[in-house]
Amino acid sequence: MKKFFSMMAVLAAMFAFASCEPTPGPEPEPQPGETKLATPELSVTKTATSFTLTWNPVTGAEQYLVNMGGKNYNTAECEYTFDNLNAGEYTVRVQAKGTGYETSDAAKVVVEITGPTEVDWFEQTLSKITEPVEVEDGYGSTYFVNSYDGFLYSWKGTGVVSIEAGIFATEQIAGMNANDLKQYLSAASADIVSKVNTAEGYEGVITGCTGSTSYTVVFLVKNEAGLEFFNKGEITTDVAVATEEAKAWFGEWTCSTDQIFTFQNGKSIKDCFSNKTVEHTLTIVQYEGYTDRLLVDGFSAIGANTPAIGYLYEGQNGENVLALMNEGMVGYNNGYYDMWVSCGEFADGSYNFMLGEFPVHYLIMNADGTVDSESLMPSITYNQQGDTYAPKAFGMCAYDGGSNISFYQDENENIFPFYAGTMKNLAKKSATPSMANVRSMKTRSLSSFIATSMVYSL
Repeated sequence: MKKFFSMMAVLAAMFAFASCEPTPGPEPEPQPGETKLATPELSVTKTATSFTLTWNPVTGAEQYLVNMGGKNYNTAECEYTFDNLNAGEYTVRVQAKGTGYETSDAAKVVVEITGPTEVDWFEQTLSKITEPVEVEDGYGSTYFVNSYDGFLYSWKGTGVVSIEAGIFATEQIAGMNANDLKQYLSAASADIVSKVNTAEGYEGVITGCTGSTSYTVVFLVKNEAGLEFFNKGEITTDVAVATEEAKAWFGEWTCSTDQIFTFQNGKSIKDCFSNKTVEHTLTIVQYEGYTDRLLVDGFSAIGANTPAIGYLYEGQNGENVLALMNEGMVGYNNGYYDMWVSCGEFADGSYNFMLGEFPVHYLIMNADGTVDSESLMPSITYNQQGDTYAPKAFGMCAYDGGSNISFYQDENENIFPFYAGTMKNLAKKSATPSMANVRSMKTRSLSSFIATSMVYSL
């Protein structure tokens, strides 16, 4: 809570009777609204892994704004400490703030920290998987982790009393300092810490990674002498080579749908469906970093670079099944995500929109090379009460990350439709294997969108 107070400056003219010259008196204190606060004067004390800034109290200041690495920290004290830092240069700025005063100019200092790169009481190693590793999930089922979707790590120490750690995509934490990262670390269990202190140490497997991606394991370790060691290690997963089943889908395909959904203000959602045959050209490529996940571009009325995600399954009779999902954030535009969403009917007969990860279209490749399709499941159960939802259309919207979606329109204010109905007449036009990464897709550059609406989530 801010403290509000008023200050009264007393001006006193003091004269020495023994001289005709005035004797200098105290400087008048600044008055609110009159002046900018003085710039703090900074001093630095540091160790190999930390530094403390101190500064003179600024008259009229109620708090100080400390900025490092793009992050702000507020304090009412005249000092601030950054600790557990890696080696490097750190630029810090400090400003004085007070009610009724103009915020001071920023005092700037650059601090060089040597930082420990290693200690003799703890070691972390990261290594690639050379043979698939079998692991068990929390439900008792087993699965294999490969060099493209995971990696190995080991911790070994002496006198270690606690470990906090986190794994991040390296690009995710670019520019973050140690103080920022520490709040995202989780404590290792006492059992793990106990194994760390044995002669064998502790070994683990990181799962759920993406191929061809750099990951950083960050850790903060404390020992029984009270010393702390903050560090991180980086490793890049291997390239994910597409399976033969995935390669069979690579290329351009043609198909058609016979119904569309076009949102209209003032009209019930159910009445926004109409019959209209639309011809599609689909480009199917490998989703970079996955062996059996594909990107299917060309099914969005918004245009290219808005791919749906396809998952591969084995059918009941061994068919090669590609399931298009209403999943996948494509880009970011003016505070909204470009998101696949379905529109459909709830058990009570109402119509609305559903976010989630469930298949909407199944493309089925038979042993003889022919392709069938099954589209728009009759219903899915989306909550513990057994309520159901039947998807009817599938398309792109702008999503605010909460409970609202918006519909894109072109320069003529025509709303882009969703495609509905079964995908028919699927045929391969050309076979050109390629690879793409949804993270590199272009951000939407269309005109404004309209008509926010409630949306349900699985």
